[in-house]
Amino acid sequence: MRAQQLAIRLRSAAKTRTLPRLSRGKDELLRTNIDHHASTRLWALIWPSLIYLALLLAWVVLAWPPPMAFSVQGAEMALAVDEPRSNPAATAALKWQKLDQQLLAQWRGPYWLRYRLELISRSDDRPLSLALSLRAASDIYWNGSLLGRNGRVANSAALEQPGRIEYSVALNPPIQRSNLLLIRASSQQPILRFQSAGHWLLIAPTEALAAWRFRPWLLAALTLGALVVALGYLSSVQHNSRRGDGRNALLMLGAASALLLLTEASRAIVGYSYPWHGARMILILSLQAVLAFALPYYLHKRFGVSLRARVVALYALILALAMLLPWSFDARGLSLFFVGFCACLVLLILAPERSLLRARLLLLVALGFLATAVLGAFFLDGPHIITVSVLSVILLLQHGAVERRLAQRLERLAAQKQHLSLQLLRRALQPHWLMNTLTALQELIETDQQQASVLVEQLSELFAQFRQAHSQALIPIGEEVSLCQRYLDVVGGASQIQLCLHVEMLSAGVRLPVGLLHTQIENALTHAGVRACAAVPFRLRVERIHDQCRLHLWSALATSARPGHGTGTAYITESLAMHSNGDYRFHQGVANGQWFTEIEFRCAS
Repeated sequence: MRAQQLAIRLRSAAKTRTLPRLSRGKDELLRTNIDHHASTRLWALIWPSLIYLALLLAWVVLAWPPPMAFSVQGAEMALAVDEPRSNPAATAALKWQKLDQQLLAQWRGPYWLRYRLELISRSDDRPLSLALSLRAASDIYWNGSLLGRNGRVANSAALEQPGRIEYSVALNPPIQRSNLLLIRASSQQPILRFQSAGHWLLIAPTEALAAWRFRPWLLAALTLGALVVALGYLSSVQHNSRRGDGRNALLMLGAASALLLLTEASRAIVGYSYPWHGARMILILSLQAVLAFALPYYLHKRFGVSLRARVVALYALILALAMLLPWSFDARGLSLFFVGFCACLVLLILAPERSLLRARLLLLVALGFLATAVLGAFFLDGPHIITVSVLSVILLLQHGAVERRLAQRLERLAAQKQHLSLQLLRRALQPHWLMNTLTALQELIETDQQQASVLVEQLSELFAQFRQAHSQALIPIGEEVSLCQRYLDVVGGASQIQLCLHVEMLSAGVRLPVGLLHTQIENALTHAGVRACAAVPFRLRVERIHDQCRLHLWSALATSARPGHGTGTAYITESLAMHSNGDYRFHQGVANGQWFTEIEFRCAS
C-alpha cells in the first residue's frame, strides 16, 4: 500500500513539473512566431529605403573627385587689355584680384585667370590631365606655353567661337615644383546671366579623371533602365479608364524623371558648347517643377486625400514663385524639392489608408527630405536623380501591379458573365424545341397511341443524352452528330416523316461547343418546316485544315429568309466567342436555293 501511495505521489509531482514546462514551451513558441512576424513586417517596410540609401551612398562614393595633384597657392582674375595681343608674359601688369565667382559670371571678356600651383609629392608616374569647367571660350597656358584651346577667344560675339562647357587636356611636361597656369577666356554669347560662374579646375591622373567623369553615370544608367522597365510595365497593363486614379500624373512623373536623368547626364556624357548651358538649366528647372507637382498630385489621388481646388491652385502658385524668384538655379531647384517633399509628407500623414505602401513612401520621402537638407547644393549633382527615380519606380510598379490585378479580375468577371449568358441562352433554347416536340406528340396521341408511346420512349432517351451532353462545355463531333440524328428521329416520328442527316466526315478528331449543330437543325425545322426538311435532307461536311475546324451545313430554305438574329444565332455566337477566344468565323445565308451555314473555329481536339 505504501509503495502504491508513493508511486501516485511521484506521478503527481511529475505532472506538476511537466505542465509548466509545456506552458513555457508554448509561450516561447508564441513569442518566436510574433518576433518572426514583426521582423518580416519590418523588413518589408525598410527594404526600399535600404536600397535608396545604398544607391545614394554609391553615388557619393562614385562622384567623389580624385585627389588634386597640385595645391592651389593662389587663384586670381583680371580683365585683359591691349587686345587682340594675348602674350602671357604681358599679364603681370594687369590689375589682378582674388577670384570671385559672382563677379566672374558678369564678365564678358576677354579676361585672364591665374593659378599658382605647387606640385604635391607623388608616388607614381602616371600621366596627368587638366579638367576645366568654364562657361567661355578659352586658351590655356602652362608655364608660359600654350597647352590647349577650347573654342576661339574674341572681344565680340561675331568673332568668338564658343568653347565646350567642360574641357580636358593632357598635361605635358615639363612639370615643375612651382607652376603658373594662365587661362585667357571670353564669354560673349551667354543665353542667360548666372549668379555664379560655376568655374572649377581639377588636375589628376588621366585615368582617374576619366573614371570620375563617367563612373556615377553608370549608376544613373542602371536607374534609367529601371525607370524604362517600370514605365513599360505600367503602359503594357490594360487601363480601365478609371477617372481619378492618378495614372496620368504617375506616367508624367516617370517620364519627367527619365528626361531629367538624361538632361543631367548630357553634360558629362555628351558635352555641349557653353551658350546651351542656359537652355539646359531652364529645362532642368522645368522638369524639377513638374516632379514637385506630379508626385504630390499622384499621392493625393492614390490615397484619396481630399483637397479643395484652391489648395491645389495655391500649391501650383508656390511652385511658380519658386521658379521665378531671382535666386540661383541651385537655390530654386532645392526649394522645389523642399516644397515637394513637404507636400508629400503632409499628404501621406493625412492619408486615411494605413497600408504598407503608405509606410514605405513615408519613410522614403522623409529620407529624401533629410538628404535635401543635409547635402544642400550637392543634392542637385546627382542624388536628386536617385531620389526621384527610386520613388518613381516603386510607384510605377505598384500601380501597374494594382491595375494588372484589376484587369485580371475584370477578365474573370467578364468570363463569368459570358458563361452565365451562355447558360441563359441554353435554358431559352431547350423549351423552344421541346414545345415543338410536345405539340407534335399531342397530335400523335389523338391519332396513333402506339406510335405516341414509342415517341415518348425516344424522347426520354433524347432527354438523357441531351442532359449528359450539356453537362460539358465541349463534346466530340461524333456525339454531336448522334444527338442531332436522335433529335431528327424524334421529330420525324412525331410527324411520321423520315428526316435524314447526311454527314461527310473528313476529320473525326474534332471537339466543338455542345449544341452547335443541334441549334442549326432546330432552327431549320422551325423556320422551314418538317416537310420541307424532309424533301431537302440535311447535309453536313466536317473538315480540318491545320488547327482550324470548318463545318458546312446545308438545309431547307424557309419561305421567308431567316433573319439570323434570334436566340439560336445568339447561342452559337456566344459559344464560339467563349471557347475560341474570339478566333472564329460564323456565316449563314442563301446559297443555291438552300440555307447554308459555315462555321470556322480553332480546333479543340
